[in-house]
Amino acid sequence: MKRVLCGFIGVMLVVGLGHPDAHAGGMEWPDNGTRSLGRGGAFTAKADDPTAIVLNPAGLGFQRGYSFTLDNNLLRQNVCVQRAGTYPGAPGPYTYAGQPYPEVCRNLDGAFYIPMVAATADFGLKRWTFAFGGYGPHAVGRREFPMSVNVQDTEGRNVRAPGPTRYDVENLNVVVIFFTLAAAYRPVDWLSFGAALQVVYARVDYSVFVPLQPDYDPDADIGFHIDTKGIAYTGILSVLANPFKGLFLGASVRLPVRADTKGDAWVNMPASYSSMGSVIEWGRTCDDASQDNWCPTKHKAGLVTELPLALRMGVRYAWKIKGHKNAPDLVDIEFDLVYERWSSIRSFDTQLNARMLGTPMEVFALPHHYQDVVEYRLGGSFTVPRKLGGGWLTFRLGTYYGNDASPLEYTRLDYAAWARVGVFGGMSYRIMGMDLHLGFAYIWNGTGERWKPWSFSTKRQVDHSCLTPIDAFNPPDPARCADPSASPESSDMARGSYSGSFVAMSLGLTVRFDELVREIKKGRTKK
Repeated sequence: MKRVLCGFIGVMLVVGLGHPDAHAGGMEWPDNGTRSLGRGGAFTAKADDPTAIVLNPAGLGFQRGYSFTLDNNLLRQNVCVQRAGTYPGAPGPYTYAGQPYPEVCRNLDGAFYIPMVAATADFGLKRWTFAFGGYGPHAVGRREFPMSVNVQDTEGRNVRAPGPTRYDVENLNVVVIFFTLAAAYRPVDWLSFGAALQVVYARVDYSVFVPLQPDYDPDADIGFHIDTKGIAYTGILSVLANPFKGLFLGASVRLPVRADTKGDAWVNMPASYSSMGSVIEWGRTCDDASQDNWCPTKHKAGLVTELPLALRMGVRYAWKIKGHKNAPDLVDIEFDLVYERWSSIRSFDTQLNARMLGTPMEVFALPHHYQDVVEYRLGGSFTVPRKLGGGWLTFRLGTYYGNDASPLEYTRLDYAAWARVGVFGGMSYRIMGMDLHLGFAYIWNGTGERWKPWSFSTKRQVDHSCLTPIDAFNPPDPARCADPSASPESSDMARGSYSGSFVAMSLGLTVRFDELVREIKKGRTKK
């Protein structure tokens, strides 16, 4: 029987981890696991199913036997930008020059599918439980904004104009997958220690435009497309305690992740530059350009992808249903505090092995100057105290707040590290060792200060920006722009109004094989 169960788990892991669309990136938000999502991510002191490998591996120590979880998350993100100012140049007929920038929104339809799969086994050991699985961070890692838009000229005609976000990000696709092996040791009945080793696969694929003219003439812009991949390693250390009846205390720390990804970069020169001869070295020259108005060349590139140290702490109190040993909690409530050290990440830089106009293009710097994030998560559950149709029905609610990781003057669209407030809900039905879970979340993006949830605003207004378009020859000052209004780096590239939201739906299945086998045997005995 055990061999059959292990074989089934192995097949499901291959199917789940083999899915190519485990998108991630940006800032994570609650949270992996359908049950955790319904509680607003307040799961550090609960961690009572295989998804404990994400938030608190020590929770595995309180799980006995063999179990398996497959969660399916569908996420949709909406981001809109109203850039301040007007297109460069003097207004006139048949031109977009001098006209206000139009509002643009992320133009991808549909939802992102992010699976999570995990399995646990105690192998008959009294004090040990092991688990393995894979997942992507709970975030949408794809951004795509229109390359061109319609605006009106001075006579009211519609004319095509470059997209207002072309110097920030035109297209971004980030994939991160955590392959995880975890174990928990429970030296005494009320205390468990856990650890996880994680192999992190990262792929970053993005496109951006770089202006060569001081007047930002789009006909002279150069297009860059970077596609890199890499492997990194990290780990989680955690503890979960049940010192008194009903009281649970949990804590975990995820170590930083640094993936040095390597790959290729394509430099697209306007065909008009072919008259200058060989402007790109170590690749195809513009003399070879076709009639498609672009001169693409391929080069080697490298990009560092990072995630910071994350510390989670949770306290939970639960009331049991009397007379039912394996029933869910009647009521429980949990509060989690999460700290993420984003201040350790100042910039995402791309190394490019190419030369332009005889000058090396060594580093594309994307300064972010992140700041540390504190999140508050509050959630809980309620189980109907009598069986319905032979099973237990549980409802969940939760909420959370997290402050800005990105200062207003460094607002970007590649990794939208903005403050968030969310509402969450979910439900489960448990019968014969099987749990079917549903989860839902709606999250508002905006701006807000650390330690001040009441400061949150859904409108992210950027009046001063420290961002300038990428300059392959003159990287920006590595120091943070302390006074945006006086800094030589100030520009209107990111000035304007930003808004956004997330919607998540999740469907999950957890199977506790030992309980399932017992229920099947019990049913046969009754017959």
